[in-house]
Amino acid sequence: MDITTISIRHIYAVFLITLFIVLMPGCTERVADNPFDPDSQLPPPLDVRLMPMDGKIELRWSLTQSVSDIEGFRIYRAVDTLSNASRYVDLPPDQFQFVDSLVENGTRYFYQISIRGEVVETARSSAQETVIGPGTHWILSSFGYCVKQVSYDLRYELNYFATNFRPSAWAFFPQDTLIWYSFAGFSHGISEFNRLDGQETALYIDNDIEPVDVARYARENIVYVLDETGPRVLATLGNNVTGEIPLDSVGIWSDVEYDSLENQILVYGENGLHAFAESNLEPRFSVEWSDGLTGQAMHIVGIRGYMLATNFNTEMSYIYTVDLADGAVLDTVAAEGVLYRIHLDWVNDWFYVAQAIPNQPDSYLQLSLDGQRQLERTGFGFIEQIHVNPFDRSVIIVDSGNELLYLYDKLGNFVSESLDPAGKRYFITPIRVFVE
Repeated sequence: MDITTISIRHIYAVFLITLFIVLMPGCTERVADNPFDPDSQLPPPLDVRLMPMDGKIELRWSLTQSVSDIEGFRIYRAVDTLSNASRYVDLPPDQFQFVDSLVENGTRYFYQISIRGEVVETARSSAQETVIGPGTHWILSSFGYCVKQVSYDLRYELNYFATNFRPSAWAFFPQDTLIWYSFAGFSHGISEFNRLDGQETALYIDNDIEPVDVARYARENIVYVLDETGPRVLATLGNNVTGEIPLDSVGIWSDVEYDSLENQILVYGENGLHAFAESNLEPRFSVEWSDGLTGQAMHIVGIRGYMLATNFNTEMSYIYTVDLADGAVLDTVAAEGVLYRIHLDWVNDWFYVAQAIPNQPDSYLQLSLDGQRQLERTGFGFIEQIHVNPFDRSVIIVDSGNELLYLYDKLGNFVSESLDPAGKRYFITPIRVFVE
């Protein structure tokens, strides 16, 4: 063998080694991209979404890339903790939806999906978790310009409807498909909104008003708007103003309610509660605070009104129980702290209130009917509303400061918050919640 032959063989060997080095990473990558490869470190190419509802959970999924030789899909389910996940159901390759009705309200469920091949299956998808419960949950978002229907655990968006204006408050009736909301921003007025299809009609627009709250007399379809520029309450029918209630210009007015039992309009503010007859808008009674007290919020339950007022100097608050037939004060309860929201759970006979503490996060408290603290939860920015689910007495806190909603069970245990499955906030300034 001469040196020329050796050189040619050497060059050929070097060429083969070089070719192997160049091509091998691509081959390795192609193998690793195969979701059926047991050594693949990639998640399966699946986009999985839950649609949790009262008494059932719907799973929807789609392929994020083309996959060959699919025999079907396999769903894994766990109850309470992901560690006990087990094979739940196998589905054919053309099915991309499954409704799990073998579930119980108040229970936490986890789901994962894999793709089945002829002899192997892919790794499982990332776990999706939810807690289901009773009721249909509606949220009003101010700077988000929208109405949303969300799951019981507040984590999943079930319906989204954009509003034409920036909402400031709403009048919500569970028997009606329509919502009436007041709006402020570039335009000011009232809008009628269908929460089933998102259709909207601007009923009354007047840029000289500053609406802060809205109420509705359903039988006559009259909408009452609390206008802080007056201050006054406007009675509107369609796009016409049918009446006006002038209010005292001292102090801030925050709430207007229509009392269907007494056929009256209730207006609440820093200086007290005022009732006006629906028929002629004339005053019926007033409940005014003593010196040093500032009205904070009210909650109407049947024939009783529960009025919260605070003394900022002494950092004491007082809950007044008022007979809405004549304005008689039936009871007064003192509670420590600067309290600014109130909701009576009339089933369990206790109050929920929000507390502001200087230079600290706000809190929500549960008080006995005599004002004693029974539990406290902290970490809130600014609590817009405390709402009790009428079906299981769970509590929803609307926190516009943190742009979150929080769910607690009736015993005060934290359940979940409005972070989507990716852990991101999906509300911009939530201000109201209603469960029907």
